[in-house]
Amino acid sequence: MAKLLVWTTGIVFILYGVAFIFMPFEMAVLVTGDSPRTASAMIDIRATYGGMSASVGVVLLLLLSRPENLRLALVSIVIILLAMAIGRTLGMFKDGSPNLVMYLYLIVEVIVSIFALWLFTIMGRTDNA
Repeated sequence: MAKLLVWTTGIVFILYGVAFIFMPFEMAVLVTGDSPRTASAMIDIRATYGGMSASVGVVLLLLLSRPENLRLALVSIVIILLAMAIGRTLGMFKDGSPNLVMYLYLIVEVIVSIFALWLFTIMGRTDNA
């Protein structure tokens, strides 16, 4: 189950990143309801949402390639998704008026991070038994 979660999370990050690299305008509109208005904004979206997201996915898959790194991959998912959830929640309170996508992302971030933490904890118990 843990390997499947890491693999799925890695693939989702890669696909999300690739979508933002090649379709930054369309993805920005889909996610935020608005589009970047300058060339620098488009470049940064390709780099940050695209490149960084895809690289996170690649790193997760690289961690998965060695069995001894599975717990590290799980804790990485927890850290990444909880950091995103915290930033998103702060934005919801400070900036207000989130769209439905923001709520959906927040729900997924919290659920997947809790699941990854649970798997991490279970693996620690079975390793020490």
